[in-house]
Amino acid sequence: MSGDNGTTWTTTKIRKTPTGYAATFSTPAGPTVSLRAHLTDRDNNTTDQTVTSAYHLK
Repeated sequence: MSGDNGTTWTTTKIRKTPTGYAATFSTPAGPTVSLRAHLTDRDNNTTDQTVTSAYHLK
């Protein structure tokens, strides 16, 4: 998670929920939140995804 368009990143813990997965983090000071994920499946396939300015904060 980033509050400065990806200049710096904060690691966020992910937890399993009954309907999927969830991440909880403090709201950053910037005007938007950017998200970055690194995923690995059981067969050790990986993918990375970054969404800069994923959503705006009020």
